[in-house]
Formats: sequence, structure tokens, C-alpha cells
Amino acid sequence: MFPTRDFVIMELVNTITDKPDWQRKVFDEAIVVKWRAEILDPNPPNLAPSEPEAKTTGTNTNGSNDVRSDASTGQRPAHIIAPAVSPRMFDWVIAEVKYKAKCFKQFNFIEALDGVWQSDTLVGQGLRQALEKAVKPLEEVPE
Repeated sequence: MFPTRDFVIMELVNTITDKPDWQRKVFDEAIVVKWRAEILDPNPPNLAPSEPEAKTTGTNTNGSNDVRSDASTGQRPAHIIAPAVSPRMFDWVIAEVKYKAKCFKQFNFIEALDGVWQSDTLVGQGLRQALEKAVKPLEEVPE
């Protein structure tokens, strides 16, 4: 069983490693400083007034460096409400992502969780295209 803070750390690591070019950005101190300010901000701008103490993270699909908001809505996902991230926790997250970046450079993939691999190149182009074609009808279902 994982404590809540462990899930927060895993979510932050996964959010950062989902970003385009994350393996370079994590070594760019200006970007890391921006991420730190966003994550440690006690009054995040994208939360509803009833949730000022909450901290969340979300997948950012537009390639920006904001590690907290979902690009499609500009809001942080409501399903991921977590306790405040401490400066020490954030330092650990960055250290973990730097380690993963070094592994990624060597192997071209990383282990996101035990037995779960993350890579943009692990699946060949032919299989990727077949999967995209098979999934397309499922994505076009009206809501």
C-alpha cells in the first residue's frame, strides 16, 4: 500500500516524463525553476475558489512547461487532488526524473511503474498505425 504522498510523487514524475523533450527539459535549470514555482505555489490560479489548499497535477498535451494544468481545459484535473508538495518532495521528483532521463538516453525507454514501460519508439510504426486505426472509431463516439 502506498501513502498518498507516494502517489503524488509518482504522478508528478509521470506528468513530467509525458512531456515532449522531457529528458532535455529536466536538465534546463530555468524550466525546473518554473516547474518548482508552479508546483509549490500555495494559491494555484487554475483551482476553483473552494479548493485553495489543493495541489494537483495533470497531463499537459500542448507541450508547454506547465506541469499542473491540462492543456485542453486550462484547468487542473479534479480527480487528482493531492496534499501539498513540499520543496523536498519536489527535489526528489527532479532527481528521479534526471535519473530516468539518463536511463532513457541509454535504452530509449523508461520504466514508468514496476513492469510498465514508457517509450515513444518501443512500438514499431506498423503496429502503432494499426493500433491508431483500430482505436479511431472508439475515439469518435459522440459524448
